[in-house]
Amino acid sequence: MITRCSSILVFVLCCVSFSSQAFVFTVSEKQLNQVLAIGFPISRSYQNVDVTFSDPKVNLDALDKKVLISTVIVAKQNGQTLHATGTIEGKLDYHAMSQQLRFEKPTLKEFKVISNDIAAADEAIRTVRQTIGRNLPIIILVDFGDLDIGLGDIAPREIDITPRGLSITL
Repeated sequence: MITRCSSILVFVLCCVSFSSQAFVFTVSEKQLNQVLAIGFPISRSYQNVDVTFSDPKVNLDALDKKVLISTVIVAKQNGQTLHATGTIEGKLDYHAMSQQLRFEKPTLKEFKVISNDIAAADEAIRTVRQTIGRNLPIIILVDFGDLDIGLGDIAPREIDITPRGLSITL
């Protein structure tokens, strides 16, 4: 009986010690949206078209393991305006030097015109989709350097997209 209890106690202690080595937390879509609000609006200009991406909303697709950002797009050319919505797709990557979880190589995947006052809108739309949509800057989702949870430098061991948010294992 004592050896059986001792075996169970050793098993429980082993489980506790292994689980205490990993710290897992989840960053929700709502929290990611708050972080994104700091980095937006993003403005770019090309061939006399000024484009602003604003009001970002993160969509975490746990099934396909994708992060998408919906945004409002305003393009201006010669005092005329085009309003649209779009979806930005990119690659989720941890950058060790800056301790940042980044949305790298963001590109405009979807583009839907809501209203348009630009006379030659075809050229402006092509500029937004092809040139500006391929040259968006890196978007920072989590800056681990800003987190002070008493663990020193933080480097995630695993990042997973789940229905509850980004699950980050330290």
